[in-house]
Amino acid sequence: MRIVVLGAGGHARVIADAILNDASVDGRLDLVGFLDDDPMLLNRRFLGRPVLGSFADLGNVPHDAVVVGIGDNETRRRLFEELESKGENLVTVIHPHARIAHDVNINKGTVVFAGAIVNTGSVIGKNVILNTGCTVDHDCGVHSHAHVCPGAHLGGNVTVGEGAFLGIGCSISHGMKLGEWSTIGAGSVVIRDIAPEATAVGVPARELPPKPTKHKADTRDLDLFMGAE
Repeated sequence: MRIVVLGAGGHARVIADAILNDASVDGRLDLVGFLDDDPMLLNRRFLGRPVLGSFADLGNVPHDAVVVGIGDNETRRRLFEELESKGENLVTVIHPHARIAHDVNINKGTVVFAGAIVNTGSVIGKNVILNTGCTVDHDCGVHSHAHVCPGAHLGGNVTVGEGAFLGIGCSISHGMKLGEWSTIGAGSVVIRDIAPEATAVGVPARELPPKPTKHKADTRDLDLFMGAE
């Protein structure tokens, strides 16, 4: 399966490394290269694979599948949904050194990095990032477009809402519910539910006062790719 990674930054290169490690095990995946809208990256090579052009060049690159290599949750969601609507095959990438229970359901476009553990009964949505060394214990639900950062730990029966961001090294106690597009600060310990779009930090984690306007990523380059005015 020939895969193109959309993006060529650090997160995209970790995905590429997972693809190459998978290929070295069973040859199922083949990394074609990267696409990135930064013109300074054109024709550069990472992990032996070239940056072939911008996002708009995807139709000119022979491929069987794509994976979105963008860390920002909102930008990643928008690009994923646009690609999905165009009929692209959004592949799931799992590093061979991740540990996934046999009955875990992982949906398309999700990436699972080295050292991650997902235990029995858990369901992982579309376009999720389970980053290096994170743990998701039994019967958790991680909804689409969420990002569980390196070293973050979820107890059993935790629900992570769509688009939630769980910072490096945070811990989520058993049975907690994190609202859609919420943010958990690095190293925080969550012992009570977190509201949608809230930011919670500290030990124990407490919600910060809401910002006047919801954060929106700079998606000007993405709008051009999607044909927006």
